[in-house]
Amino acid sequence: MAGAVPPLVKKLRTESRLVIKEMAASAPDSSERVTAAGESFVAFRGAPKDAADARVVAIKAMNHIAFPCRKGEAELAAKFYTDHLGFEVMNERPNFPFEGAWLRHPANIILHFAEEDAGVPLKASVESWEQKYTGEAQPWFERRGRHVALEVEDLHASMEILRAKGISYDSFPIPGKAGAAQIFFFDPLGNAVELGNYG
Repeated sequence: MAGAVPPLVKKLRTESRLVIKEMAASAPDSSERVTAAGESFVAFRGAPKDAADARVVAIKAMNHIAFPCRKGEAELAAKFYTDHLGFEVMNERPNFPFEGAWLRHPANIILHFAEEDAGVPLKASVESWEQKYTGEAQPWFERRGRHVALEVEDLHASMEILRAKGISYDSFPIPGKAGAAQIFFFDPLGNAVELGNYG
């Protein structure tokens, strides 16, 4: 039956607050897209639904700080931070289709280094953050760039709040973790923010 909600999606909606691709794609003003590198994701682009909506996203914790690097540089960065600053390489990094390294400090500070996405259309010199891209700024452009990542209790509810406020975001599943996802959006200054339920 066309348009019917698959049983697994229905079960996840009622039994947990996990986010899967089908749920993200079924949200109003959302569409499935693909990066230049071939990674599929879900994009929301919409206007505020209720300007008086007083809800705020319930942040659970700061998860990590991410830095972009060139191909082959993640290992060099990991060596510097482990050798000089006491970080340890984390073995929990999912099998993303790009190079990277995850590091954790005993003080529970987590750094991620991720190979920059060559498909992001960048300009060389710009006056405002929107002008650093050759195309319209998209949140996924900073997925493997500089962003602050915050863990939330309920990613599904957080996505609803962002949609109600008209904040554009892009949602990616986390490989190998059923129901785990990450969403990206910009703040007014162009800083990228990630929200996730990392499992």
